[in-house]
Amino acid sequence: MASLFTPFLVLLRALGSGCGKEKAWDIELMLYAGPDESDALLPRVADAAGETSDNIRLSVEVFSDAGARRRSTRTSAYPAARHRGAITVSSFRSMSDLLDREVYISGSDAFEVRMWDALRGAGVPPSRIKRDGFEY
Repeated sequence: MASLFTPFLVLLRALGSGCGKEKAWDIELMLYAGPDESDALLPRVADAAGETSDNIRLSVEVFSDAGARRRSTRTSAYPAARHRGAITVSSFRSMSDLLDREVYISGSDAFEVRMWDALRGAGVPPSRIKRDGFEY
């Protein structure tokens, strides 16, 4: 589980430690977890983010086949929500500012292809979609 979103944990840890203070960061972290992983994700994100500084707005969405249909919670200094089911085109379309964002995807090749297709279906241009380039 952790290896699939480790690049994002490293980024959060760096930002939480003060790197990038000259810029405002608006991070919408959308994660998909297997049934045995969903409860472990939020504490790991909270640990990586630490106490977010004023220049970071972090929101976390955890999608899983386990757990509540939609349950919001507050973990550390940021809001978090859990959703039942996979990340889909409609998940992305619910983000009002999606087309203004740079989108980073990470995971297995099959997962990245599904996310690429969903993002393209939601209208995100290819130039705004970044793949992490790691092999899983």
